[in-house]
Amino acid sequence: MPVIEVKNLTKKYGNTEALKGISFNVEEGEILGLLGPNGAGKSTAIDILAGLLTQDSGEVKILGKYVEEAKQDMNIVASYNWLTGLMTVEQNLEVYGRLYGVMDIDKRISYLLGLFELTEIKNKKYQKLSAGQQTRVNLCKGLINSPKVLLLDECTASLDPHLADKTRKIIKSLKKNTSILFTSHNMHEVEELCDRIAFLQKGKIVWIGHAKKLKEIHKKRTLEEVFIKLVRDEL
Repeated sequence: MPVIEVKNLTKKYGNTEALKGISFNVEEGEILGLLGPNGAGKSTAIDILAGLLTQDSGEVKILGKYVEEAKQDMNIVASYNWLTGLMTVEQNLEVYGRLYGVMDIDKRISYLLGLFELTEIKNKKYQKLSAGQQTRVNLCKGLINSPKVLLLDECTASLDPHLADKTRKIIKSLKKNTSILFTSHNMHEVEELCDRIAFLQKGKIVWIGHAKKLKEIHKKRTLEEVFIKLVRDEL
């Protein structure tokens, strides 16, 4: 049984159709890349899976459950976040740890801060952090409950090359216990991390499969070249 099942998902904002009946699955231990230009519907899909939006029609199952029933076993890391600026890094993580009922919460926070090279700033207020530091704290928040399903929406934005590389290695290591839906505009990153990709355009999935096959079909050397071609062909 797929870990994430999406069937005929639709969503409108007024007269604009953000999602036009998309369907896809994410298998156990898989990283599926959800790609597409701005406005394609990626963030709408992620927000529905996270329970932040309600679809107009269609069905979403996570770990065989409806979204509300699966929330304790999943998490999200997005370019936006809900962390409190006036609280410290450690305080923010403790709040989310308690919301998820994490056991040995101090030990878990200490581990994550060390993993993302944040230990020295744990007592610093979130609003005083650099953009890259905020991104890493948000990643810690996303992993606080050791989720079985992780939604990553532009999760390496603002990271310098060293930390972005380290974060990709961490994401790869998560596959043993976590299934991941991943969005990024960094095509090198997508090729490195994703087992399959689903290409979303104007609210529809126009391709789903392996990046290598997509490059062969369009006779391109890189996924970035394919991305540019698909967007141009649609204009």
